[in-house]
Amino acid sequence: MSKKVFYLVLLPILSLGLILRWRNLGNVPLPGQSQDEYSNAWVGMSIIESGVPVGMSGMKAYSVQKRVYINPDRIFQQSASGDATTLNYPWFDHPPLVPLITGGFAYFKGARVFEDVSAVTIRKPVAALSAVTMALIGILASQLFGPAVGLFAALFYAIAPLTTVMNRMVQAENFFVPLGLFSLLCFFRFSKAKEKRWWYLGVAGLMAGVLVKLSFIAFVVAAILLLKQTVKKSWPCHGWHFCPGGLVVVGNLWARPLAFDFRQRPAI
Repeated sequence: MSKKVFYLVLLPILSLGLILRWRNLGNVPLPGQSQDEYSNAWVGMSIIESGVPVGMSGMKAYSVQKRVYINPDRIFQQSASGDATTLNYPWFDHPPLVPLITGGFAYFKGARVFEDVSAVTIRKPVAALSAVTMALIGILASQLFGPAVGLFAALFYAIAPLTTVMNRMVQAENFFVPLGLFSLLCFFRFSKAKEKRWWYLGVAGLMAGVLVKLSFIAFVVAAILLLKQTVKKSWPCHGWHFCPGGLVVVGNLWARPLAFDFRQRPAI
């Protein structure tokens, strides 16, 4: 199968996946079933408005905790319990990339206070990003196992009910999965062509993943070890390549109130 035919078949698969994700985007899952969706957007909006991240955490180590009633999408009349929302600030549960994307999109669409945020609005960039994930799955699988396998992998991901629903939600996984796939694809290309541009693009994807969620560092370590085993003599890594990611990790640990607060114990 030629590359042209592969991409001609892949395009309608991506379109089908997007149609499925866009249908009832604001209703399934129900708004408020995961209030983390709203919290991510609130953090981004508050950074844009005031420079101070404000969101929901649940960690008792935060010095500022404010209980307020915020009712976006009228969630208290639908899926949410009657408890007030606990806001914490400055919020440092996770790195800021996901909040800035979703909160920035809500701000661009006219949201200025937290109740202005709607599920259908903040889910749109996530659903759009799922098309990138589908494409990367198809392309990477085709590189590893052949074009037919790549098309079937993309199709299964596009139409699977669970992934269709999950790809709508504002969750960190929907952002770092495509970044991880992009890095793997770049490293695979580097192992074949030995062109350093693929190495630098792969490292950039890994560092962006750390800005999504700190636990992505495990994927970074696994990817680098796998690549080192694969390329061996062509290993181009220098320590400074990972300085930006290291700064993100250290900064996040320093900023999180829980990081060095050993008085708090998790509930069992």
